[in-house]
Amino acid sequence: MKPALLEQTISEKLATTCSTFPHRFAIKTPGLQLTYRELDQKSNALASGLLGLGVKKGHRVAVSLGNCAAYGVVCKFRLNN
Repeated sequence: MKPALLEQTISEKLATTCSTFPHRFAIKTPGLQLTYRELDQKSNALASGLLGLGVKKGHRVAVSLGNCAAYGVVCKFRLNN
């Protein structure tokens, strides 16, 4: 039996998790700890900054990141405007 696939995008699933478990750790590394609430706040700040630069829903933005905490912030963000 194959496992069920997510019916949400990655950003939608992370948004659901952020609202369900705001005080749990989303990212925990030796140099950084972020709760889901903090991850959500950083992701919203990223989206706000991109909107301020004129990026709109439907625009493409290239991101080049390694395996780091910032990757989680970028994965969660979603422009709603």
